[in-house]
Amino acid sequence: MEPPTEAPTPRQEGKVEPERASEPAAAQGPTPCATPPAGVGAPRTSPEGAREGRIAAKAAGDTAANFEQVTSELINVARDIHISYFEGSTGAPGFRAFSLRDTWEVPGGEADLDELFVAPRDRLADGLARLEQGRLLLLSGPKGIGKATMAKYLSHRLAKRRGFSETARFVPALDRNVRIDLRQLADDEAGYGRRTTIFGDVLSRGNHDLRALLGNEDGHAWRDLRTRLGRIDAFLIFTAASPDVAGFHHPLSEAGVHLELTYMPQELLADWCALKLASLRREPRVSASRLEAVAARREAVCAELKSIPAMTRFLHFYMAGEESDLERSLRRFRDAKSWLDAGEAGTFGAWSFGLSLALTQCVRGADGIPWITFDRFRTEVVRHLEEAGEAERFRRQPEASEGEPPPRRLADPSDDELLESCRAEVVKEPTRLDDVIRFRDESYATDAWSALLLRHRRVLTRLLEPLRRIAEEHAEPEQRMLAAQVLGRIGEIDPGRITFAILGAWIAGSKKRRPMVGRLLQGALSSSNQGYRDLCLRYLESLAEPRGSDADAAGDAPSGADDGDRLLTAIAAWSQVGVFEPALALRQLGAISRAHLAAAVADVHHIARYMERIEGQLRDARSSDRSVELLVSHTLLELLANRIYSQRWGAFIAVRYALLRIATVTDPVQVLRGLRDWISIGGHPMGMLVTFLFLQERGLAAGLEETEPASGPEYVLSPLVSALAADPGGPSQLAAFLADVWESMHSPFSLPASALRYFRASFLEHLAVWARQAVGTSSCRAAVIDLLATLAQVRAGALLEPLLGLLHDRRFTATREMALLAEDVRRRIDAAARGQTRRSPPLGLPGQTR
Repeated sequence: MEPPTEAPTPRQEGKVEPERASEPAAAQGPTPCATPPAGVGAPRTSPEGAREGRIAAKAAGDTAANFEQVTSELINVARDIHISYFEGSTGAPGFRAFSLRDTWEVPGGEADLDELFVAPRDRLADGLARLEQGRLLLLSGPKGIGKATMAKYLSHRLAKRRGFSETARFVPALDRNVRIDLRQLADDEAGYGRRTTIFGDVLSRGNHDLRALLGNEDGHAWRDLRTRLGRIDAFLIFTAASPDVAGFHHPLSEAGVHLELTYMPQELLADWCALKLASLRREPRVSASRLEAVAARREAVCAELKSIPAMTRFLHFYMAGEESDLERSLRRFRDAKSWLDAGEAGTFGAWSFGLSLALTQCVRGADGIPWITFDRFRTEVVRHLEEAGEAERFRRQPEASEGEPPPRRLADPSDDELLESCRAEVVKEPTRLDDVIRFRDESYATDAWSALLLRHRRVLTRLLEPLRRIAEEHAEPEQRMLAAQVLGRIGEIDPGRITFAILGAWIAGSKKRRPMVGRLLQGALSSSNQGYRDLCLRYLESLAEPRGSDADAAGDAPSGADDGDRLLTAIAAWSQVGVFEPALALRQLGAISRAHLAAAVADVHHIARYMERIEGQLRDARSSDRSVELLVSHTLLELLANRIYSQRWGAFIAVRYALLRIATVTDPVQVLRGLRDWISIGGHPMGMLVTFLFLQERGLAAGLEETEPASGPEYVLSPLVSALAADPGGPSQLAAFLADVWESMHSPFSLPASALRYFRASFLEHLAVWARQAVGTSSCRAAVIDLLATLAQVRAGALLEPLLGLLHDRRFTATREMALLAEDVRRRIDAAARGQTRRSPPLGLPGQTR
């Protein structure tokens, strides 16, 4: 890869072989035409052989062909890393906008609400008063206490009072990559007017906008949203679990929108139970004897279950189940993992179904799995269990209790019966719109794995080889990844003979198994066994060390992979670990970059400056002999630089891929904040490395700007702009990072003039891109204005002049929207210069106004 000899324009394409021109950008990797990257990965030919071949080509005057070859080599390396270590994917789709299709109308059942709902009068009155007065209400409480039921009843009562003809809308927990501006919702009278909209579990999946709303302490924002809701006579109810609300108590109290629910008095719950039993008696298929059994012990059952939702689930469980004994049914119902025991599950189908679901929930924070992926995985598990003879235990007729007929065994349980047997449910995933199966309570997965590792080691051991074959050979990537994660979790039984043995074989074997290393470690690091986690982390750290070091605390290092291959495997694995532990992964990737990349960057700068000086002498030379001498020197330096780039290119591109994956799956702004720590610890060499990683052609900045086309009427936002608007502190954090990058590339003797011109142009172009992406969304627009205004003030105004020049550039004057944004930025800058700037409300919130 050649160092820049003139100022290339941002986004300029490098030389690519004709047959490569149609390759996807992600597969090609950055085109190595304008920036000197640094990475680690052996070139395809030996360094000495490559050097001799290039010198020969130069001697023949074939300079263009030589650099075409070098460019092709680097692109091939990038493609190989992308496929062999990162599964052919490093990012995630852009953030999409919330729309009406993310909601559904709450079904009828008004008679049930009127007849069966009970709650403390003071709580009902308080909730209705807060909702009518403020149009916003957050209901929190312990999981399973009935927050959604209360929300539905409040919306029902409100509709009757105000004469609404429209039923309430319900919004399931929104994923973090769904952008929602509640001001726009409050302006949509056709979709949300004259009704209540209920947002369930608003804090459970990390949605940035809803978290920002609930943490907003600016009274104007709340008032503005209430005013907008009043115009269309709309109401919003949010529900959240008590632990999730812990950090929001102060702003919620200030806004007056929070109501904490507690378990209702036992006598009130007993009254509800009596009403429910009376309702069930009207259903012909319900056993009268079982109803009488519950009625006789109504107070004891209510004291045991404590809430209406738990009582509702138990009554359904008891009336539809095979077990007629009330005490045993209660015991099975309380033990959420009882279906793991063959005697309790009843049938092989129910037992294997629950076992398969428990296995798939092997990673931390698992919130379900697509039904199709689960069903195919279950099919494989069932086949192997049948081959191992596990199904035979269920084919033997169980002994009947004295005086009772033999228990009935369902030969083919229905889907509803299977779901009920293991306390699971199928829900619609709002982002991808696919069906997802999950436990009703996320704690069930933790309980199930504790039981599996403690009491079901025989079954897990029998699944080891089948799971390994799936991870290594299955045609579907989703099945391979899932099997690898499950193996990592099972490895807690015997880390040396399971986890590290498999890791060693995968690292030393075929390259197609490299991506599975990170997936296996995802499962292992989800374990609650801290000793096992520490062992796995030390093993992963050892992969980045040269062989022969003492760092491999987990055993002998794999012998079939060279140091470069092990290093690339470690970088890719840390990118997978970063999905769950981004801070840890960023620290480790920073340590790898300091050890393997920072010094090479310094060498590249030295060579590039020397080459630029020779170019200047060549242009001024009067003697032809002198010109030939300088040309030879220039050629040798170019070849030396290309050799360094090709040797370091592999790890450079791998680190970039890793950072991009972590940023798009977690939070881009926080990942860039972590890169500031790299600079703080590593000094100037790391500052230049971060500059290359961020501003390079198709670098981090470009990757975080990419979006996928929307499949419907929603617009799609890039990860960076969306995250910037979602976090009130996002603009200031991103401004601090950008200031560090600007300072790094302007440090004395850091870059030759041509390279500096390129990076300055790239830096300003990205600012313009973010503004163009944000200009159509009010919260994103406000965030970008805040970013640019803050950037003009940091580092004693070092960026003020280039920013003002950018705001007068055609990129900001070509359209009216961009011109208005530029004017707002200039107004903020002028106000700050006069000391009259007013603190704006937190960004990304409904109450923002221009």
